[in-house]
Amino acid sequence: MADSIKKRLLATIETTLGELKTANLIRTLKVSRFQGVTAAPCPYIHAMAGEEVNLEDAEDFRGYTLQFPLHISILIDCYQTNEDILRDLEQAVQVKIETDLTVGGLAMSVLYMGDVPFTSLERENAGGNELRYLVTYRRAKADPSSGY
Repeated sequence: MADSIKKRLLATIETTLGELKTANLIRTLKVSRFQGVTAAPCPYIHAMAGEEVNLEDAEDFRGYTLQFPLHISILIDCYQTNEDILRDLEQAVQVKIETDLTVGGLAMSVLYMGDVPFTSLERENAGGNELRYLVTYRRAKADPSSGY
């Protein structure tokens, strides 16, 4: 059985962000469906696919139009922030994700939704930022591995 379109989307995103590791801009990369940053060497990127929704008004007899949020957390160092390093990494991630807004033809679109800084309980910067995207794609009914 072929992999689902969503699984292939996440694998392609992981490969794309992995180029930052190859270029020695980050030390750790994780792409998953689960929330939470684990203890890992920094700089660290965790890309998480959020809850998927069916855009019912776009459904037709062939299949579904689906969306899920993609949260890309960038942690440079717990409770220590170097704004230049953080901004450079944000820019590098944005270039990687936004260069191909169809993710190799698997998605209809990838829309940048903004960013949110990590904060401590005292509302102080906690050494990172989260970039938010909205991924839209289509899949055929009864065949999650096929688009249309």
